[in-house]
Amino acid sequence: MRVYRRDAPCLFIDPADTETKLIYEGDPISGLTDYVAIDNRRPYFYGAFYRVADSWSGGSVKSVTPSFLFRDMSSDVVGIVRDRLELGLRSYVERGEILHPSGGIPVLIASPLLEETTLPVVTVHLQSDAEEQDFIGGDLGLSAYEAEDDVWRDVEGYLSRYRLTIIAWSLNADERLAMRRAVKAVLLANWVVFDAAEMKEISMTFSDHEDFQSYAAPVYQAHCDFTCLAPSAVETDVPSVHAVISHKAV
Repeated sequence: MRVYRRDAPCLFIDPADTETKLIYEGDPISGLTDYVAIDNRRPYFYGAFYRVADSWSGGSVKSVTPSFLFRDMSSDVVGIVRDRLELGLRSYVERGEILHPSGGIPVLIASPLLEETTLPVVTVHLQSDAEEQDFIGGDLGLSAYEAEDDVWRDVEGYLSRYRLTIIAWSLNADERLAMRRAVKAVLLANWVVFDAAEMKEISMTFSDHEDFQSYAAPVYQAHCDFTCLAPSAVETDVPSVHAVISHKAV
């Protein structure tokens, strides 16, 4: 079997044409991925030739236009944790249990500039996003046939082990204690939200730290090491196969 490609429209692919590129040569296969020098939204034209006995046949043309079709299905672990903390801690300020002049406690995804930030503040850092569980063919078991569009929604990827460091920054030990308790309570209260976001096997470890040297004033920190499993996956639409043509030697 030989598969040729042309970049320009044609009714028949001639292997002798200098604009024709040989894409594949070998035993007959059911599928072929062409990825060299391919642009999205540009049509390409393919012809397959089959050797039956001592002669070659084929050459009819099929047009294919590649396009950007995948959708990111990964859980936004950092974004979800940050949003839930910000909403939950705002309630603590509204009830007067923790004081902050802004009406809510900022939750950042980078270390704060203390000269420009009013404490307390919380930061959420991603320490690692590593593959934890892989599956045969990268299939997460979420693929499904959509009859209306006549396509398969194919979901491929793996489960990631996310490790986050959540830090509550305070200017005194008593406020740190209140912040640690609040952060822990907010995370626990959102277990059902995390589960709905496909975040599984959650684990939290808390510890206290002080920094008396890096900043103009002593900084008291409550650390939370937060880990979970969550999918890292993309979804693509795969057209259905309606017919298979088999070429056999007689």
